[in-house]
Amino acid sequence: KTIFYDRKPWEMKLCILLVLFYGYICHASDIWYQTEMSIHLVPPFQNVYTTLQQNILDKLLTIDSNTLKINDGAFASFASNLHCEIEKLLKYLDLSVTASNNIRTKVDQKLSTIVKDISAKESEIARADGQIRDMNARIQAKRSQISTAEQSVRQAEGLVANAQNELSHAEREVEAAQLCSGLFGRRKRFLGNLWNSIQTSVLKPIESAVNQAGNAIGSVVNQAGSAIESAVNTAAGAIVDNVVKPVCSVVNFQQVDNARRNVENKKNELSSRRNQVQTFKNDLNSIQNDLIIYNAQLLNLNSQLNYLKNSLSALPNEQHIILSINQKLKDVVARIRALFGSSTSLLDVATTVIDFESVVKPLNAIYDELQQNQFIVSFNAGKISMEQVNQAKTNLQALIPSIANTPFNMEITRCPN
Repeated sequence: KTIFYDRKPWEMKLCILLVLFYGYICHASDIWYQTEMSIHLVPPFQNVYTTLQQNILDKLLTIDSNTLKINDGAFASFASNLHCEIEKLLKYLDLSVTASNNIRTKVDQKLSTIVKDISAKESEIARADGQIRDMNARIQAKRSQISTAEQSVRQAEGLVANAQNELSHAEREVEAAQLCSGLFGRRKRFLGNLWNSIQTSVLKPIESAVNQAGNAIGSVVNQAGSAIESAVNTAAGAIVDNVVKPVCSVVNFQQVDNARRNVENKKNELSSRRNQVQTFKNDLNSIQNDLIIYNAQLLNLNSQLNYLKNSLSALPNEQHIILSINQKLKDVVARIRALFGSSTSLLDVATTVIDFESVVKPLNAIYDELQQNQFIVSFNAGKISMEQVNQAKTNLQALIPSIANTPFNMEITRCPN
């Protein structure tokens, strides 16, 4: 899946952190095992090897057999010290066996747990995949809503334009009607030359005749002139009202008001649809942010799954190592303890403790295993060699019959803890 498309700075930081985390957990599967081996197994095993090499083998290589054969006190001290070192060796071997048993048990438990954890993590990933699919479906649906809403905005914009055109048309009609009516508002001015002709040809002669007739009949003539002027005005008004005025449109302010209300309504509807588009876009942005989070969670879950799988793939090897070490330690302990008894001589026990095939060789193999897996560094004295073992055995044989007749379980021996 494509997790990040247009990465923002915080998304990049999140991605880098997850990558670093993944790089860490690729190696984390060995950390607990390294800790268990280094803390619990290596120390007692080092004590086993150091005791055998430095406290037992090296002393056997440097004994003065001639002195020990003739000096009973020196021989008794040598035998007691050798007995205590063998006891110490067994104690460290027992501790090593216990540590390896515990680690082997933990490896077995971890193997079982990891198998269950992998199954659970795969279920989590399946659920996360489902959530991401749902989020992608919601995004597609929201984009479809936005497309439909944007189309309705364009339609609303067209309706607003039409309403504005209708308003402009209504306003022009009113303006034209007002202009037309204004032209004929003063009837005398409209009649123009006609009115002047009436005054010149009708009223003026009458007025002149009246003036000539004298004051006696002045009031009568004036009344007649007024009657004639009133009749002319009435006729002129009739001409305007019945002939000229029907040419002008009615001044319809209600039509303009209706058009204005229609424009306002269309603008409100357009604003509502634009707000709806913005709401849908905000919803889309929110879903896309959630998708980024879900994808990051999925990346984290996959990293955890890889960690578990890495651990699972490493466990068989770790299991093999600890099983091999555990078995070798048990065999060495069993080999040495088998000789313990009231009739066992110190010579037999000492010879067995430094036996190359049954004791030294298995311990050398454990030493190599721990070193190859970087649990320990090389000892300064190196590994015990077969030549050293053979020389030590030769020196022991030189103490016969004294050491052959000395029982291992000497009652007088009191070893320090």
